Amino acid sequence: KAIKFFAIAILFSGVSVMSSAQNTATSESVDAAANIISPLAITNTGSLNFGTLVSMASSYTATVGTDANRTLSNENAAKVGGITSTVAVPTFNVTGDSNAKFAITLPVSTSLTTTTAGATAMTVDNFVHSAGTSPQLSSGAASFKVGARLNVGEAQKAGSYTGTFTVTVAYE
Repeated sequence: KAIKFFAIAILFSGVSVMSSAQNTATSESVDAAANIISPLAITNTGSLNFGTLVSMASSYTATVGTDANRTLSNENAAKVGGITSTVAVPTFNVTGDSNAKFAITLPVSTSLTTTTAGATAMTVDNFVHSAGTSPQLSSGAASFKVGARLNVGEAQKAGSYTGTFTVTVAYE
């Protein structure tokens, strides 16, 4: 009987120690903070202009690089004697948090259309930009140019073709 009594006493004293150990909780305060940066903003000056081109019996491409130099898959498409041809690329200006990196998203393609009856839209694709592989704001600003390729159709109808495209920037 004495052994049972001591066993029960030890059991209850262990429970008592466990209970008191659980009641010794502590706490610690932690600081919280946030840094809000200005949103990216993008504006552009100018437009993408492939210049004056000639309708040909076969289709061809006109590519305007970010340096505004135009190359043609058929050089005869540029033979427009006496007609002034303006080739241009837009400049995009980006502002935001100083020294932040950002990503540029260009469209896959867009269409140029005209009001000329029976004309087929032309596709603009292969968009490129001049900002490099890891664009970064310097003192909160950066700029880049955009070029692309125009796909001129076989016997493309004469007319003034226009369209739009969207360039998106986002913090990385």
